[in-house]
Parts: sequence; C-alpha cells; structure tokens
Amino acid sequence: VKTAEEMLDAYQNKRRLTPIEWRSLQLRLMYPEKFWKIINFYYNSRKSWVSGRNYEKLESLINQERQKEKLIEKLFEEVLRLSFYGSIGCGVILICVLVNYTRTPRWISMVLWGLVALRLVVPLSVSSSISLLQLGNTGFPSQLERALSADHTYSGNYKTALEGSHEYDRAVAAGSPIAANANGNKMTYYYERANGSIEPAKTSYERFLTAGSRIWLAGMILLWLWALLSCLRLKYRLRFSMRLCKGIYETDVIPSPCVTGILRPRIYLIPALTDQQKAHILLHEKMHIRYLDPVWKMVSFVIISIHWFNPFL
Repeated sequence: VKTAEEMLDAYQNKRRLTPIEWRSLQLRLMYPEKFWKIINFYYNSRKSWVSGRNYEKLESLINQERQKEKLIEKLFEEVLRLSFYGSIGCGVILICVLVNYTRTPRWISMVLWGLVALRLVVPLSVSSSISLLQLGNTGFPSQLERALSADHTYSGNYKTALEGSHEYDRAVAAGSPIAANANGNKMTYYYERANGSIEPAKTSYERFLTAGSRIWLAGMILLWLWALLSCLRLKYRLRFSMRLCKGIYETDVIPSPCVTGILRPRIYLIPALTDQQKAHILLHEKMHIRYLDPVWKMVSFVIISIHWFNPFL
C-alpha cells in the first residue's frame, strides 16, 4: 500500500488525476484479478496498441472541426457588421424616399436599394471621415464585443495552467488562449469537463459568437429548405398545365397568374379570363420578365435569408 501511495504521489506531481480517473483506479483495485485478465486479453490481441498514424488522423480531424467552427464564427461576425451597415443604409434611403417620394424617379430608388444590397453582401467599402459607415467602429457590433468581453475576462468555471505543466501542454494543444501573468510567466485558460477532456476557455463575446453562429446557420438552412420545398411543390402542381403557346400556360391550381423560372421563364394564366384580361396580364408578366424581376427576387431572397435575424430588413 505504501508503494502504491508513493507511485500515486509521484504521478500527481506530474499530472493531477481527475475524479473519474480516481474512480477508475478504485474499481480496478477492488477487482484486481478481473482487471488483469482484461489487460492480458487486450495485450495479447494487440488491441492495446494504436499506431501513430491513427493519432495523426484523429488530431487532423479535430483540427479541421475547430477550423470549421472558427470559420463559421468569423462569417457570423462579419454578417453582423454588414447587417448593421445595411440597416443604416435602409434608414437613410427610406427617409430620402419619403421626403421626396413624388419627385424621385423609380430607377434612382432601384439604384439606391441595389447599393444597400451590395453593402449587405460585400465586406469591402470605401469610407471617409464624414461617412455614416464610420458608425460601424462605435456601433452595435463593437459595443456588443466590448460589453461581453470587458477586460477580456473568461466566463464560466475555467482553470489556469502555467507553462511547463502537463495541463498547460494539453490546453495549448486543444487551442486554449495563452497569456502572461504578473510575473511574466506564460499561462493558459481552459475548461475541464467531467470526462477529463480539455476545451479552450472563451470570453462572453466568443461564447455569444459560438451560439449565435449555430442559430444563424440553422435559420438560414431552414429558410433555404423551405424555399426549395416550395419550388418543388409548385412545380409538382403545375405539371398538368395546358400549353397555349410558347412560354404561356393555363392552369387552375394557382389563385392568380404568375411567372416561374429564371433561364426559361414561363407565364401561367388562370381559366375564365376574357381576351382583354389575358392581353393585359400577358403584357404585365412580360414586363416582369423583361426587367429580370424573377432574378432580382431570387437575389433578394438570398440576401434576406443571410440577414434573417435583422428586423429592419
């Protein structure tokens, strides 16, 4: 027993055992014969040996997953900033249109809304000292980051480890942040889970980005799935439409005339229309096709689906 205690003490000086590891040792020492039989079986069947290549593959997979998560968080952070800029542009254009509504040509308002759409999807911009976009430096994204990451403190029940310890090496390998203490020694912050695994410590803002990016991505995927299912459902309902002439069909499964398709647009009419009504509706729908309204509608849906969380859009 004394030798076992000395061995455990020596091991604790190098690496502290977790509660689960203590419990595992206790169970193994309670049933030593069964434990050694299991060890002997695994050793003889070579199941106890894992090749270095397998470890490299596992570490590579873990690193790839971490890089994917960081990429999604960076994208979400950039979308937040673009959405903030786009909200400013929407407000300015709405005020200008309302003030000068009767005198503003339609093409000017379309150009302005096109600039807002570019601002919502293109991260590059040309700014000046008097630009309203300078508000982005002190706007919602920056204020949110400062509020959630005050003094760069980490949230939750985190632990620290000094350079040279086993915990420090494990935490750094897991991607934990490195800082210097008052004495100038390197230290890292990490979370230790109940199963003994280590995860990097995060500030409140980083935790917000992690949770927010997942919710944002899930919402965007749901919108795209809904759009895809709606298109497939409409196409299925229109499969028995009667062809009147090239690009013009008639059906009774839709409540009103419409245009579908982008590369090969089709006009669908409803029955019981007079010749004059058909002529007016066809002229109206052809103007939609001429001005590429189906294309702009698809582009606007993509932009709205990216910024679905913004109530101003």
